[in-house]
Amino acid sequence: MHVPNPDPRDGSRPLCGPLVVWGAAVLVLVVAFGVTAATRDTHPAVPAASAPVDAAAEVRLFGDGSWPPAGEAPVSAWAHVSLLATSSRPPTLAQIGKESDPIRREEFIQALLESVGRAEIPGTLAAWLAAESGPVAADAGLRLLRRWAEEDVPAAAAWVSGRAAGVLGEETLAVVALAWARRDLSGGLAWADALPPGSGREAVLRTLTGEVARSQPIQAIQIATTLSPGEPRDALLRRAAAEWAATDPAGAAVWACEIPAGDLRDRVLAGIAVAWAETNPASAANLALEELPPGRAQDDVVVSVIQRWSQQAPEDAAAWVERFPSGELRTAAMDNLMAMWSAQDRTRAQEWRVRAATLKPPE
Repeated sequence: MHVPNPDPRDGSRPLCGPLVVWGAAVLVLVVAFGVTAATRDTHPAVPAASAPVDAAAEVRLFGDGSWPPAGEAPVSAWAHVSLLATSSRPPTLAQIGKESDPIRREEFIQALLESVGRAEIPGTLAAWLAAESGPVAADAGLRLLRRWAEEDVPAAAAWVSGRAAGVLGEETLAVVALAWARRDLSGGLAWADALPPGSGREAVLRTLTGEVARSQPIQAIQIATTLSPGEPRDALLRRAAAEWAATDPAGAAVWACEIPAGDLRDRVLAGIAVAWAETNPASAANLALEELPPGRAQDDVVVSVIQRWSQQAPEDAAAWVERFPSGELRTAAMDNLMAMWSAQDRTRAQEWRVRAATLKPPE
């Protein structure tokens, strides 16, 4: 009996391979014909003269997964991808509002914004930011205004100034103020000074202060002090003071000590002390004990200082804690010091704890 040679170089190998290939090709053709027929039976035929699919038909198809109504051409995945690029008509606000998919919704909004030319921006904004336009139009309007302010902030500021009392007035002012702060702070301040007193002007100054607090904390504080008293102003002052303390804690502390006694002074000093503890925990500790009144605020700052001090010089932090009088603050300080010190040197921390237990706290 002849055994076929598995070596393909052997010329005596049977011709099974070509037959298998031809058979597979026939099978593929049969399957393809069946799939085509099934598709034709499942979906209605599309007339040859069907009109191109519009954006609304695309939204219906991809929004709920249903096949287009009779008489409309089926939309392929490629048609969805290329629809916005090839259509001469941008999506409408109504289409955007009905779109539930966040990715396609964002694509529609971007296409709509890109369709607005520079000369059309004022009129388009007036329509989109009108009271009856709705949330979709308001969102698109604020985006368009942001683009305009980034390209030409004086023109955008002039347009907004005459409409600041309308719908979204403070929001539109804040959008332009942010562009001023990033491009020309002095120009933004001059624009704010020209605005009439009121909540709109306050919104502009708050935006300018918040944006420059990190890079120009002293100027941010100067702007914030012109705001009406209240938590928004106080929050900006605390933030700017903490940023100032990151580079000049002593200077920030001198300024904060001049604030009249009260909650604002205590919270500003607390933020400065915590920031100062990163570079000079001893000075931060003295500031907390000398300038903050006894109470929860002082206790929280002391614990924060100890946590940072123990990472740099645990022995010095321990010597400071030993001078605390008996009470909850001494206990909390020792517990926090032990936790931080033990992570670095458990043996030394335990030795200190045993020794500290024998010390008599000062009166």
